[in-house]
Amino acid sequence: MQNILAKVPHGDKANLAEQLKRIWLQPARRSAERLAELVIMEYEEKYPEAMRCLEQGLEDSWQFYNFPEIDKYMSIPKQSKCDYVPFYMEEKAL
Repeated sequence: MQNILAKVPHGDKANLAEQLKRIWLQPARRSAERLAELVIMEYEEKYPEAMRCLEQGLEDSWQFYNFPEIDKYMSIPKQSKCDYVPFYMEEKAL
C-alpha cells in the first residue's frame, strides 16, 4: 500500500488509504475484487500511476483468501490471543 500512496499527494493519502484498507478487509475475494475495481475507476484519471501500481499488485495480494484458516485466527480479538495461559501455568484449585 505504501507504494501506491507514494504516488498520491499528501492531502489525498488519508482518504485513499482508508479506501484501500477496505479492499483487503472484505470477507470474500469476489467483494474485494469488486471494491478494487470501484476504487480504480474513481481514482484512475486523477492518479493513473497509483492505480496502475494497485492493479499490478492485486493478483498477488488476493492470495491470502486461499487460506481461510489464517483469516479465522486473525479475526480473533487481540485480547483473546494475549489472555491465553498454558495449562501448566494455571493455578490449581485445592
